[in-house]
Amino acid sequence: MLHLGLRGAATVEPMSPDRFKRLLHKYLGPEADWNAWFIDNVAQIEHPDGRMIRLAPVSIFTNNVSFFRTGPDLAWPPSVDDGFRSGR
Repeated sequence: MLHLGLRGAATVEPMSPDRFKRLLHKYLGPEADWNAWFIDNVAQIEHPDGRMIRLAPVSIFTNNVSFFRTGPDLAWPPSVDDGFRSGR
């Protein structure tokens, strides 16, 4: 399990459907590939009570915590070549 942490000042902003869709495109790919259940039940792009969080990061950090959850035999990066690179 890989962990990404962000620290900084955050504000809650009004929903911007256009901006949210741009973020979804960036991370989920083309709209035709989006999971309809996720969009309808989680993302709720057009929900009137929707909000967005704006973060001004002060620090960004990563941790490999897979050893603690799975033990050394299953820790990431895997010992077999599965297409991932360890970055070492």
